Amino acid sequence: MNLFNIAIVGGLILFALYAGRVVARKSEAKKPVEGGSVANAAHYAAAAIASVLPLTLCSTIFVLQFGRWQSVGICAGLFALEFLLLGIVAISARSSRAKEA
Repeated sequence: MNLFNIAIVGGLILFALYAGRVVARKSEAKKPVEGGSVANAAHYAAAAIASVLPLTLCSTIFVLQFGRWQSVGICAGLFALEFLLLGIVAISARSSRAKEA
């Protein structure tokens, strides 16, 4: 990877961290996340991935000049990671509700 590619990836990561924080806060304002710190961290990470996913697809195809299937594979992997993180949030919330009952 050259310096330009590293800068693009770094920019995507920084944008994901910022946008994930904004999305997670707005989501928690509507309905708080149950399940403790693990659920909150997983929710934040899932929000970060969800907010940067379309930008990742566009930047890998048009800016970084990856192949079409490489870009789709990267985004599919990120989507699977997001789904796994949301599963962790759901399991944490369920276990915290079971402890309360």
